[in-house]
Amino acid sequence: MRSMSQRGTRETGLVEVHIRTRRGEYGPAVLGLRGQHQAHNAAVAVLALEACGERDVAAPREAIVRGLTEARWPARLDLVDLGTRSLLVDGAHNASGARALADCLRVMYPEGLPLVFGVMADKALLPMLTRAFTDGRGRSSSRRRPDGVPRILTRLRRSRRALADPPEVIVERDVSRALELAWQRGNVAAVAGSLYLAGDVLARIGRAPE
Repeated sequence: MRSMSQRGTRETGLVEVHIRTRRGEYGPAVLGLRGQHQAHNAAVAVLALEACGERDVAAPREAIVRGLTEARWPARLDLVDLGTRSLLVDGAHNASGARALADCLRVMYPEGLPLVFGVMADKALLPMLTRAFTDGRGRSSSRRRPDGVPRILTRLRRSRRALADPPEVIVERDVSRALELAWQRGNVAAVAGSLYLAGDVLARIGRAPE
């Protein structure tokens, strides 16, 4: 690849890229997927498609650009407009995913955002919280089965004490109630920590993928 330029917008969190390779030029194009890290992913996709072209599986330049701009991925920095409220739903379930989420929140919501956070018990909780809260400055509500709440609460409290700037943490068993608590702090909230949680939330708001 010869060069790539990129710029993002605070309002949408989407990134505009201009990719130049030895074989062609793509853009400027606004990527359909949200997040600064998608610029790198777009460049990799372009190079992969060009490599396919060398093996008689060619994709026209126009089709490649259309793929970059029209790509959709539910529950991946997925901003859902619900009229008077909005949700940024992300299935981030590890430290790198939480870092991408935090980067996006820093651009779109530099003042911080309430975060409904639910994580599977086998995940490394502290690295995820460190990435998510360093820039997101969110409030967390954790969802678990009733018999698992005390254990998760203990983990959250220990992790919270380990953070340099600990956030407000509310432990809530019910997802719908957790969303309402988040929206009480603003008309935009984020959901992250688990693809299971993200899918549950999308279903609850009538936006489950078909």
